[in-house]
Amino acid sequence: MTDTFSALRATDADTPSSRDIVFTLQRWAYHQQRAPAYLAGRIGRFLCPAFCLVPICLGIAGCQALRPNAAPGEAPGLNHIAGQVADQGDLALAASLYARAAKQSPTAENFVALGNARLAIDRPHDAAEAFRSALKRDRDNARALLGLGEARLRQGQFEYALQVLKPAAARLNSVHAWSQLAIARIARGDAEGGAAAFGMAAAETDNLDAQANYALAEALAGHDQTAIQLMRRICDSPIAETRHFRNLLLILVLTGNDTEARALSIPGLAATRKQELLERAEQIRDLPDVAARARAIGIAKAG
Repeated sequence: MTDTFSALRATDADTPSSRDIVFTLQRWAYHQQRAPAYLAGRIGRFLCPAFCLVPICLGIAGCQALRPNAAPGEAPGLNHIAGQVADQGDLALAASLYARAAKQSPTAENFVALGNARLAIDRPHDAAEAFRSALKRDRDNARALLGLGEARLRQGQFEYALQVLKPAAARLNSVHAWSQLAIARIARGDAEGGAAAFGMAAAETDNLDAQANYALAEALAGHDQTAIQLMRRICDSPIAETRHFRNLLLILVLTGNDTEARALSIPGLAATRKQELLERAEQIRDLPDVAARARAIGIAKAG
């Protein structure tokens, strides 16, 4: 059974047979209780250890619905199985199942599901190919546009990302879509546009992380008082976490309020670690432009 499972996980090309799918479901049922810890590990891998925009949606089962709906009376197929596997944390195996589903039924929705699955295992090039296949079948598919934009962002192709993220955000009007557009704009040096897009994202939710991203973007755009007020309001919340206080420290330094930054108390953070954050924040502030500061914070990698 180990050999079969290893073969299944190798690549999308190693598409599973019916017997393999039965094995997959058996294994999935057996390991249900292990999934939360597995997913927490996958998510933690993406988080910046010091400062960064906080990912609002991570993983294959996050903001976007990945499983196309079955027709009335139709039995769930490979997409349903892949979705169940993904929900339990085996993202690589889920991607191979989505690939088989797209091969059997090459619809736009199936290619969108495949693209999202590949994004979840950090394969942006292959994800972009899947999203392009979806758009060949449905050029106005907003979820395919969003996925292609995110794949291009991860590849550092910011101009290309903007081309598809603008219409995607307008059509979907979701926190995730507006956030991706904001990241693309900031990565191109458009701090004002990035702040506006993060503002649209923040307007769709009361999630503290979305609000914190908006505050940080306002700081990058030079809207000092707005950024500080937003971030202080977040840190006053009873559910604020250490990362929110770290972002407040960064915003205070970026806006030239060094004295307040040094006086800031950050719950659960040692004094030596706080000093390291202060020094890092000062280095970020001294970078020559918005795009460079964005890369240093972790908003986007260089193209």
